[in-house]
Amino acid sequence: MLKLTFGKYGPNSPGGGKKGKAVEQVFFIDPDYLWWISKQDGFFFGTNAYLFEKLCRRAAHLVVPGECHYQGCHKPISRMLMIKHISGGLGAVEFVCDTCNYAGGSPSRIMTPGLHAPPFKRYDKTGCRYIVEAVKKAFFGDRKHRMTAARANHFFDTPANFVNF
Repeated sequence: MLKLTFGKYGPNSPGGGKKGKAVEQVFFIDPDYLWWISKQDGFFFGTNAYLFEKLCRRAAHLVVPGECHYQGCHKPISRMLMIKHISGGLGAVEFVCDTCNYAGGSPSRIMTPGLHAPPFKRYDKTGCRYIVEAVKKAFFGDRKHRMTAARANHFFDTPANFVNF
């Protein structure tokens, strides 16, 4: 388990508690923050940098259980559909198969399922919440599933949850 020792989820910060949050747990709280960190230099060194990169690769390549239900389809899920809201941020997240295409009027993006930063706005806290809730519902059956550090660590340590890991 890799702990954040700095920033808004570091020790003694409002979001980090006494010891700081585990990176695995923060992917289920604020993935946009971690993707921002991944683009910066110098936050992690040596083994910690390797572990952080590994977690980022896994977070971006989920194998979502279940089947596509878009327009009555029942093929395995392989893509994540992100639909833009009129406000400019992310409005909805759906998991679909590789053959179903979104036929709505709003702009959308199709991505590999993952705990991504929303693609439409630079920092979209509501969009992050939609993504995290969709992933929790797909994996745990409940979008409000409480992700403790131990649960998040177990999730990231289960190779079946990720593509090619």
